[in-house]
Amino acid sequence: MSGNRSLARLPLHIFTNLISHRDDEPYSPFDLRAAISHKLEQTGRSLLSKGSNLSGLSLPSSSESNGIISVGQLMRLTPPALLRALDPLLTNDECLALVTRICKICTPQPTTAKNLLSKAQNQYIPSDAKALDKCLRGGFRVGTITEIVGRAGVGKTQLVMQLCVVATRLGYGSVFIDTEKKLSLQRLHEIARERFKINTSTPEHSRNNDQSMEHESSVNIDDNSNAIHGQDVCEYSHPAEVMNNVIVHSPTSTDELLSVVSQLDEEIIVRNEVSTSSNNPSNAHLPIKMIVLDSIAAPTRVDFGGGSAPERVAAIFQLAQNLKRIADQMQVAVVVINQIDRGHGATGDQSLNGDFGSVKAALGTSWYHCVSTRIALEHYHDPQNRNGSEDSRVRTASVVKSNLVGRARMLYEVTTMGISEVKS
Repeated sequence: MSGNRSLARLPLHIFTNLISHRDDEPYSPFDLRAAISHKLEQTGRSLLSKGSNLSGLSLPSSSESNGIISVGQLMRLTPPALLRALDPLLTNDECLALVTRICKICTPQPTTAKNLLSKAQNQYIPSDAKALDKCLRGGFRVGTITEIVGRAGVGKTQLVMQLCVVATRLGYGSVFIDTEKKLSLQRLHEIARERFKINTSTPEHSRNNDQSMEHESSVNIDDNSNAIHGQDVCEYSHPAEVMNNVIVHSPTSTDELLSVVSQLDEEIIVRNEVSTSSNNPSNAHLPIKMIVLDSIAAPTRVDFGGGSAPERVAAIFQLAQNLKRIADQMQVAVVVINQIDRGHGATGDQSLNGDFGSVKAALGTSWYHCVSTRIALEHYHDPQNRNGSEDSRVRTASVVKSNLVGRARMLYEVTTMGISEVKS
């Protein structure tokens, strides 16, 4: 069960029709959720300040100042204790119904291997680069972590900005966590603008400007997620809509990054509720389907350097746990950019050997085993010996780790529309 999930951010349908009809019933589902959360928080705080408890409830010392605020704390209450805490807001039957609904939402339910396979096959955020999506069997998988690793200037951020634009085309928003302060909003707007032009371009113009737009109709998102099947069904969104549906966080330290990530599930729930509410008639706010972290290594390098290995590993492991939990529970695609280390120890799974120097992904083995897919971006020719030819702009995107597909590679170049496939 999601024991740390905030009571104040539970889905609204849990509180819909929870209270039996009463003449004095003044609560909407939103108001009822807020009232229950507030009452439990105040009740728990009051009892703890008096040195009392709720029928044997023993909260950790770190929770004493906050009262009862999480699902895990609520589940440790006995039915009489819960009734006393929520009286006269809820009756005994309504308290039991509340617990049942929360358990149904927050407790993992058994399913069949067939259902899991179907779910894994259908849920993707495509990149709209045909060859890359083919390598990934559809795109960037929802419910998993995909890592993009490569040298500086190879196009890592260009690719994730393109993903944000494509997600909006499919009717989804994104969360962009920018730890390096290098997100160019002007460049994101340019990619969105250039791809928006495709909507009014002739077929010949579209082919000349981006061969990768001939996307296979088999690339899709699951129907159950309100997705749109096939590229031809939906046009690219207006740049203003793209910019309005990319939420940006800019943490400056590892602690701030951990804090942002720990609250993402609540942020996604709130955003998704807004997207389906009557106050969003023009779909100005789209539901979140993708999280981008650019990059994971930057804050840990600054905070821990090379002399705090245990603390660094602990922080990375905590971050990975939270990202995996959010990807699975919120059913979003998590895309993480990682940096490289040069030379030393670039062997085995960590090796990203190229034709002009041995490199390895940063953060080591502890992080490597946390991702489901790793995509390595590299220059096709030595970037230190460019001769000004057309080939000097060509890069490679290689799938070097995946629990679904084998190793594969595509050639690409960075254009005004993001990344575009280069025919070999």
